[in-house]
This record gives sequence, C-alpha cells and structure tokens, in this order.
Amino acid sequence: GIFGQDPEGLATFVNPAAAALLGWPPEELVGRPMHPLLHHSRRDGTPYPQTECPIYAAFREGKMQRREHEVFWRRDGTSFPVEYTCTPVRAKDGQLIGSVVTFRDVSEREQLEAQIRQAQKMEAIGQLAGGVAHDFNNLLTVIKGRSELLRRRLRPDAIHSRDFDLIKRTADRAAALVRQLLAFSRTQLLEPRTLDLSAVVAEMSTMLRRMIGEQIELQTPTDPAPGHVKADVVQIEQVLANLAVNARDAMPEGGRLTLRTTSVELDDTFTRQHPGLRPGPYVRLTVSDTGIGMDADTQARAFEPFFTTKGPGKGSGLGLSTVYGIVKQSGGYIAVESVPGRGSTFTIYLPRVEEAVDSRPAAGSGSPAAPHRPATILVVDDDEAVREVARDLLVEHGYSVLEAADGPEAVRLCEECQEPIDLLLTDVVMPGMTGIELGRRVTSLRPEARVLHMSGHMETEIAPDDIRDAGGDFLPKPFARDALLTKVQAVLESRSRRPRVRD
Repeated sequence: GIFGQDPEGLATFVNPAAAALLGWPPEELVGRPMHPLLHHSRRDGTPYPQTECPIYAAFREGKMQRREHEVFWRRDGTSFPVEYTCTPVRAKDGQLIGSVVTFRDVSEREQLEAQIRQAQKMEAIGQLAGGVAHDFNNLLTVIKGRSELLRRRLRPDAIHSRDFDLIKRTADRAAALVRQLLAFSRTQLLEPRTLDLSAVVAEMSTMLRRMIGEQIELQTPTDPAPGHVKADVVQIEQVLANLAVNARDAMPEGGRLTLRTTSVELDDTFTRQHPGLRPGPYVRLTVSDTGIGMDADTQARAFEPFFTTKGPGKGSGLGLSTVYGIVKQSGGYIAVESVPGRGSTFTIYLPRVEEAVDSRPAAGSGSPAAPHRPATILVVDDDEAVREVARDLLVEHGYSVLEAADGPEAVRLCEECQEPIDLLLTDVVMPGMTGIELGRRVTSLRPEARVLHMSGHMETEIAPDDIRDAGGDFLPKPFARDALLTKVQAVLESRSRRPRVRD
C-alpha cells in the first residue's frame, strides 16, 4: 500500500491497496492524521509516541526511513506486521513538503519464518533427545542384563529375588520412556508397509473407546476413497492412542472425539504456507475434540518433549512429542489448531501411495531354545559394560564369544583368529569405524559370518536400508536376555537356510 502525508502528518492521498489493508475507505483517510490511526501503538500494545516514529523522523531529519518488525493497526483494532519505507518529498527549492509511505503486509512471511524457527528448534531438541536416549539405552542394557544374570543364579525363593524383579520392571519402564524419546528424535528403526489408514482407524476404534471412557463419544467418519500410506502400523496405532488419550484428558466432563480420514491433493499454494510439505497426494487424518483447548503459548510448545500442562505425576510430557516424531519419521506433517474453551484439532498429512495393502503378518518372537550347535560370536561395542553383559549372556547360553572394543580391533581378530566366526554382533555407532562398515569388512573376510547390529539409536545417516543392504539384522538396545538370544538364534538359523552359491 502507498499513502502520502503533508508536514503535519495529514494524509494527502491513500491508494486502494493501502485502504484495503487498513480497513478504511480511502476518502475517510484523506485529510486525517495517520499516526494516531495506524501507528499509535507498538507490537506489544504499548504506546508509540509520534516523536519516536520513524515516519515522523523522515520529516525531522529529511532522510528516508526503512523499518521492519513493526505493526500497523486496522480500523477494527487489530494489527498486522509490516515493513515500510518513508521517503521525504521536497519542493524545487529543497523545502520539505511531505512524504510518501510505502508498506506491505508481511504476515505470511513472518508465519513461515516462525514455522521454520519452530522446526529448527524441534530438530535441535530431537538431536539432543536422541543422544540422551542412546546413552541411557547403553546404561539400561547393562542394568537389565546384569539383573537377569543375577536373578537366574538365585533360587526362586531367595530373599533378594523380588529385588531383582523390581530392578527389571523399573528398567523396563525406563526403556519405554527412552523409546518415546527415540520416537520424538525420529531415530527409531521402523518397519514401514503399505496400509489403509481408514482401516487402521476402524480397527482401533474399539480399543480407543475403552481408553477414552463412556462419557466421551467417538466418531470415525472416513473417506470412501482408498487412503493407502506407507508407515509402521504399530507406530501409527501409537499415534492414534496418544492423540486419543490427549483428547480424553482435555475433556474431563465428557465430550466428542472425532477421527476423520480424507484423501487430498496438496497444491503449491498450500505447501508454501506449510514448510515440510510437498505438493502431491496425501491422506489427511484429523483428530478433533471438544475439550478445554489451548492458548497460543501452549500450542507453540505442544510437541516439545517433557512439556505438559498436567500436574506433577500426571503426565510425562512425551505423548505428543512421540506423535510428532513418528509422523515426521514417516515422511508426514502434523499441525495443531486450538481455541481455548472450544477444543483442539490435530491434523496429520501422510504421503498417499498407490500400492496394494501389505497383508503380511508381523514377525513374532518366541522364547530362546538351546543352540542347535556350537557357534562362535564376535561381540563389538565401544562401551565395555555393554560388551561384557552381552558376552556373559551369550556364554551362559552355550556360545563361544570373542570381544573387540572397536572396528579395527575386530578386523584384526578376524584376520588372526583360526576358528570360524559364525556371527558378528556389533554396535552401530562407534568411533572410527561404524558397525555398518565393520559388517561389510567382516563378511568380506569371513563370508560364512552373519551380522547382527545393535544400537541405542539409529542416527539419521544410518538408515534401516543400510543395515539390510549390508546383509545384517538389527537388535535395539536396551535388550533383555530372551530378546538377545532369540534374535541371535534366528540370525544363525537364517544362515543355515541360506542357499549355497555354486560356481
């Protein structure tokens, strides 16, 4: 918009764009002082004296003034962010006779900048959370492993057996919290498959009704068009459960929870306003409640880990951050809109795919049996305590174990050891040589060896495909005895089933 002023600050002309932005008819502005109408207060609502106004300074100093990060006020009392330039106008004799103000509404730009800053903040928090989770998982691996080893050496009626059981249960609870941190930091190892999001919502509806209680009505209208996405079904169920619990807590007196799936096409205009989305086909999931809602400050922090509006002991503050991480790691986008006293709506966009639904059953797990035959396992981890607990659990089960603290030491062992090495059990993230690189080196030296990677987290540069391409399998930390032995036995058995390649 553009408007002119005389030396007294009275409007000499106002173009239609300026009038529309300010909410005034142009003729009602001409001849009136502009500062009291549109520049009377700062962004925070405090008074903006005309003597401090840059537009006034253009008259006083006779120099062009340019400003950002200020606001103009509309006729209805609302404000909008602007950047503006005030240029003095002189007569032929050099005398100041007025000024011209050119301004533009930068609301959309500031909104995009705020979204980018929020995304960067969440990324930084996620990296911190992932690092903390990795360290805690190493500690929990040792706690769980040692407590199980000691527990097995006691008689069932031993006086300390209950203490070890309590240690294990507490470690399991801590591991669950760490998994939520990993979900937020987007460093989980997912098992994506093609699924119908509407079908997942329908299948979860019975469980969700039990979770939210009878005083809350659950509605699940769905789009009849197929809504296939590629995601980890267990994690999508976690998203639905966490959002349902969040809605339940927002409606202590009851209300309505609505889960709606819709197939949509997002265009350039929409995706420009929502950084992180690209134009194309998506499945949109909206989760709406009629609860207490959130103010702007709460909305801005809703997805931060450990942020909660609940009282002490009533929430970990990880529910929504887990949802955020799962959606982001699944290639999606999530946003929240809320009005205090009227409820909240969480909107999730997941890329739509045309593939058929993958109906393969999820892999199961069983109790470990005794090894079918002797096997030698090379355990590699830069954390000595983790390495030792893995060694002791494997030795107790009848395996022979070699140890190395890093990749180069493991390679030397492979080169010097005379006996066969049946399995490499290696940490993924190690200094000098990663577990992925080590797996490739070991299998080139020992073609008969299988590879099992373990990690407390998967860094962004180490994707699940890298593990599979390297011919390995994966065991997340912290692992319990049965999980370790079951996975080791399965990997060893897969080697025995692998067809031999004939020359």
